[in-house]
Amino acid sequence: MKIYIFVVVCSITFCLTASNVVRKDEIENLIDSDDNGLVCTTPGCIKAAQIVQDNLDETIEPCDDFFKFACGGFIKRTTIPNDKGQVTYFNIIGDRILKQLQTVLEEPSLPNEIIPFSNLKKFYKLCMDKQAIEKDGLQTVKNILRKLGGWPVLEGANWNETEFEWKDILYKFRRLGIPSSNIVYAVVTINSLNSSQLIIEIDGGTLGLDREYLIQGTENEVVEAYYEYLVDLAVIFGADKSIAEKEIKDALDFEIKLAK
Repeated sequence: MKIYIFVVVCSITFCLTASNVVRKDEIENLIDSDDNGLVCTTPGCIKAAQIVQDNLDETIEPCDDFFKFACGGFIKRTTIPNDKGQVTYFNIIGDRILKQLQTVLEEPSLPNEIIPFSNLKKFYKLCMDKQAIEKDGLQTVKNILRKLGGWPVLEGANWNETEFEWKDILYKFRRLGIPSSNIVYAVVTINSLNSSQLIIEIDGGTLGLDREYLIQGTENEVVEAYYEYLVDLAVIFGADKSIAEKEIKDALDFEIKLAK
């Protein structure tokens, strides 16, 4: 609801700014002078309007650069953290929601709490138990790999290619709750043309690295770093480095072909 209000207020403000008449005192006058109740004056609406006002850079003439005029204030006061590639209001709201969710998950379970909520809190505690995770090491991950049929780079001579069927691997991924869109993306979703229907949406698989880098091949420094990372990861899992370099190179070449 808050996001919807924000979008509506943004639209109203941008329409008004096109004629270069929006100022803080004029917004207040507009709210005060409305006798028909057509302008929202709730605390939420006023706060959303203030956010839009704060994001303006009124030193810029809107007819010269409307983007800087509408968003310049936000750009000036916003610093992109090292762990993010961008910062938008969706990021800010998302981070706020995650903080609220963290608070909820860290609350003790109530005696009459419904099972999905209590299970979420249990899963969260398991994920946050760093001591148990460090003690387990890679054992759980290796057990999952065995259930999937093994990782060839780790299996070495024990790997039997004739027993491998990629469709079976996708089924196993699904059963274990692991993302399985690397080759084919398939999901049940709502039909955008008829919201009362569910449809199966099928698309190309998700690549391990952005396509814009992969299509440049192994000469690209990002692709090279990606390759080295995968080799190091295989070695950490116990693979022989020479075998890992060959196996990962073959897998990377295949991924590059998919990207192209």
